Amino acid sequence: SSDLMVASNLHAENILMTAGGLHIWNNEIWLNTTGAITRANASRFVMIDGTGSLVLNVQIAAPYTMYAVGTDAGYAPVGLQQNTGTAGYFKVNSINEVWSNGLSGIDFVTDDQTVVSRTWNVQPVSAGALDMNLTAMWQDIFEVNTFDRNDSYIMRYNGVNWDASNQVGTVATPVGNMYQLERENLVSLGQFAVGAGDELNISEISPITATIYPNPVQNILNCMVVVDEPTTAKVVDITGNVLHTENVNGNHSFDFTNYPNGVYYVNYSNSTGSSSYKVIK
Repeated sequence: SSDLMVASNLHAENILMTAGGLHIWNNEIWLNTTGAITRANASRFVMIDGTGSLVLNVQIAAPYTMYAVGTDAGYAPVGLQQNTGTAGYFKVNSINEVWSNGLSGIDFVTDDQTVVSRTWNVQPVSAGALDMNLTAMWQDIFEVNTFDRNDSYIMRYNGVNWDASNQVGTVATPVGNMYQLERENLVSLGQFAVGAGDELNISEISPITATIYPNPVQNILNCMVVVDEPTTAKVVDITGNVLHTENVNGNHSFDFTNYPNGVYYVNYSNSTGSSSYKVIK
């Protein structure tokens, strides 16, 4: 079996996974108000290796609406359940990393933080009142840095830091060959991840801060960087190949014109530390 490559936004009533998954990159899949994805599993799911999203309608006081999402690293679905408030469509994107600033900054996976190497970005399509439950699932291969699933929790990035210190660790529930946690009564959405223990440095802020735009990029990527000393800047592709290296002292730019469409990282490092920013073309 092989995945179906989705080259543009797709609208459907239902999706039945039988022989392979869907690879959507920067595109969106929308299902109708009662639509669902069925028979998804670790070998067939909606693979997102970019800014794309799975968009489903979540009803009030109904069972969990399951988002059968993952990345090239594997399957990690998430479910949404609306207790009260407003029914409507919600978008879910999945990425392999857990970033200190939500979607940028320091990668907790390589910074020795005890996390599951997965972030779910959950956003409402339209504004409305929320009282939502969220359930996250993952495979044990995503657990890094002596992650303890007997003392784990779902955390949310609140715009300043991850709210891990407000969560109480619990035992993750085995579900087949995966593990599952639930977080209830959310009134705000955004980026969610799974952490463990009380050693997560939730207030860690990258020592090298940058504003990078436009993102997604087609040609020139502008980088507004705040540094106090000469800094090494690199463009790295998703496989880790370094495509470009230069020394910078402040604002600069990269030319992405000749790079193929895909996921890239702009990495900065100097004596104060390092940081990384995800870029989509």
